[in-house]
Parts: sequence; structure tokens; C-alpha cells
Amino acid sequence: MGRTMLPIEFDHQSLASLPLVDEARAQGVIRLLRGIIERRVLPTFRKNAAVDAVLLARVSERYRIERLEDVLGRIRTVSILTHSPDGWTIHIHERVFDYISFGIPWDLTAADSAIPAPEGRKALAFAELLLRHELEHMVKPHADEREVILSDAEFAMDRRELDPVYYRTLREALGDELGGLRGVRYLKLLDRFERDENTDDLVAEILPLHAERLAEVPSLLLVGAFQTMGRELKCRVIEACYRMSRNTAYALVERSASLRKVLRLFIEQLEIDQEEFEAIFASFTDRWGVALLLQERCPSRLSTAVRWSC
Repeated sequence: MGRTMLPIEFDHQSLASLPLVDEARAQGVIRLLRGIIERRVLPTFRKNAAVDAVLLARVSERYRIERLEDVLGRIRTVSILTHSPDGWTIHIHERVFDYISFGIPWDLTAADSAIPAPEGRKALAFAELLLRHELEHMVKPHADEREVILSDAEFAMDRRELDPVYYRTLREALGDELGGLRGVRYLKLLDRFERDENTDDLVAEILPLHAERLAEVPSLLLVGAFQTMGRELKCRVIEACYRMSRNTAYALVERSASLRKVLRLFIEQLEIDQEEFEAIFASFTDRWGVALLLQERCPSRLSTAVRWSC
């Protein structure tokens, strides 16, 4: 099973010129990121009464961080979180991983060491936001993406008060398009929180775009990230996949692959939770009908469930 990803994009072209990271350097960066989690992220969750202490302890012992290779250059989100019987894995896109690596000194060994270079400070500020977003999904497995996005903003407001240097640096990282990150919507979210304004419309703008980016993720990773999404995002992702399957701007092979994703995600949901499958299926068919799911090539178990639901 898996969760979803931090809904921030990046520019492949801007980050493509960064030097590649060798295995020794990658392991050093991973140690640094684990240090950020242990020193800065986990303590905030330990203070949160809404977080189950037993689950938090389990998470702190059973997570990994990996550099996610994207050979075809089709993934546009910065991270993906997956869950298996062995624990959780935070997959950080290779371009973003290299961005973090490039911004920090080669001899950095501790997450709280001094970072004199502005690029290093921005890289670590963004890394902390990314890691706390994914950790929140781990320790609050039933939270929807909307809740976690708002929690990101609340975290930033807390840092604004207690650590204003960090907050300014985070804003610089999110707003520096030349640096490769595309965080303008998160910046708008922080602006709204600063002014204590309503954010419903802005979050409603972020979610469908996030679903579209998820729909572009290769099938194996997408299935891994699907099962513990909230119901709202699951519905959006399936619909985004289906829209891609109908969009003639894509090659036929890509459209067919998107349709297979729709079927596979429904099958996965049916195997995990039939009651939620019925709710997601009803949401889908209210808009798109059932014809595609009754095609001859539709797997027999799904066809049976679809006809039963109808």
C-alpha cells in the first residue's frame, strides 16, 4: 500500500543540469534527511495529542528514504510515499534529491549543522517541508490530502512564529523558480494563512492538479500510492486517468495505458475494501457511466462487481 505525494511540482529542465549523485553521496544525503526527521520532524508529532504514540514509534523505526529514478522523465511531483509489510518508503524524485544534494556542503554530517550557503539553507528548508508532509501521512493514515495540505500551512505558520529565519528561507525556496521548484500555489496558501483568510478555493485548485500529476505516475508506483489515499483524492485520480484515456492529444498506447490504470485501480480498491469501492465506483459512474467497465476485456471479478453494483 502507499500514500500520495507532496503536491508541489518541479521543472525537469531547470534541474537537469545538476551533477549526478554517486552512491556514497546519496547515502550521505539520506543520513542527513534522516537527521532532519529525527531532530526536527518527529519531535513535533510527539507533541501532537492527535497522533497515536504507538504508531509514531513504529513509523520512526520502519521508514526508508530512496532516490527515485525517473528514466522517462514523466514524473512531475517531488515525492511518493509507499507502504509495504516492511514499513514505509519515501521516494524522492532523482532531480529533487540531486537539488538537495547540490545545495549542501559535501562534508555535512548532521542535519543541524551550520549551512552558510543560501542555496543550502533553501534546500534543507524545502526538504523539511517534504519530509514532514510524508511523515504526517504515515502517522495519520486516514487523513485526506486536503487535511495534510492545510497541516503543512499550519506547520509553516508555527515556524513563522518560532523560527522566522526558517520560514523566510522556506518561502524563498518555494518562490525560486530558477532553482527548479514550482511552489507558487503553496506560497499563495501561506499568504492566505498569514492574513487569516479562507483557503477553501485555493486547496480546491491544488487538488485536481495534484490528481492529474498522480495520474501520470507509472502504474506500479501509482497502485502503491493509491490504497491509503483519502476517498476524495482516489476519485479524482481515477477520473484523471480516465480523462487521459479519452484525450486524443496523447498517443494511442498512452491512452490505452491510462484506461488500464482505471481498471487496475478499481480492482485494487475492490480487493482492499468493497464498501469504499462501491462509493468510489458510484462517484465515477455518476459522471462517466459504466460502459467502459463492462467491456469484454474488463477482468471478470471487476465485471461481476460492477454489474452487482448497478
